[in-house]
Amino acid sequence: SRVVVAMEDPDARMRGEGLKQLSAQGIEVGTGVGAHQAAELNAAYIHQRMTGSAYLRLKLALTLDGRLAAPDRSARWITGPEARARVHEARASADAVMVGAGTVAADDPRLTARSNSFHRRPARVIVDSSGSTPPAARVFDPGAEVVVATTARCSHERQTAWKEKGAEVLVLAESPGGVDLGELLQSLSERGWLEVFCEGGARLATSLLAGGHVDRLELHYGPVLAGRGGPDLGDLGVSTLGDAPRWEVAAMERAGDDVLLSLVPDRGSR
Repeated sequence: SRVVVAMEDPDARMRGEGLKQLSAQGIEVGTGVGAHQAAELNAAYIHQRMTGSAYLRLKLALTLDGRLAAPDRSARWITGPEARARVHEARASADAVMVGAGTVAADDPRLTARSNSFHRRPARVIVDSSGSTPPAARVFDPGAEVVVATTARCSHERQTAWKEKGAEVLVLAESPGGVDLGELLQSLSERGWLEVFCEGGARLATSLLAGGHVDRLELHYGPVLAGRGGPDLGDLGVSTLGDAPRWEVAAMERAGDDVLLSLVPDRGSR
């Protein structure tokens, strides 16, 4: 006789229609109970339906003094096993895991997900505007869908080599930072993907932040000091502190000896 709904489905094809059908049958409908929690739980779905773009979570592992790596570019391991286990949970909950060519060159990751809570094999997305990623990289190992986003600067021979490894190659428009990331996120959304979990590195993270593409920023601080570091975030287009985009703290927790900070854009400051 009564249905309680946290929030309306934002999909334009259904927005409010289900509630109208219930009301038409004489059923009492209440909305708004737990709306904030529902929005948090369904953030990726809501974002994708409202914007047509996949929801982008950017994770960065940082030293206490904000460095992404040591002077010799080593970054394994800034954070401990508990924080790394959280990363695997995040990978498994996403539709795709995304990295830049620099991360592939430095770490040769497989981008697999080991999780006790989720049983999914997220796709792997490599952003490589010039074609520097070798086809022998472990990210092309079988087991998950692989998408390489590149530009016309990448040679036909390298694109063919990626395809022979089973990858799909997207040749996208070029932006000042490399691949047009807005076009990439729209393309991934058209596959039905809701959430992309990005693990950098520095150049890709800079481009995503500078372009305003990050919907959730996750900073994992390890209990180490690096002093003068290796590659860090580049130019974000901020000339004075008053112009810097602000972020709101969505969650803060401890994982072992690390501190995990999750932030969302402060839309009011933008």
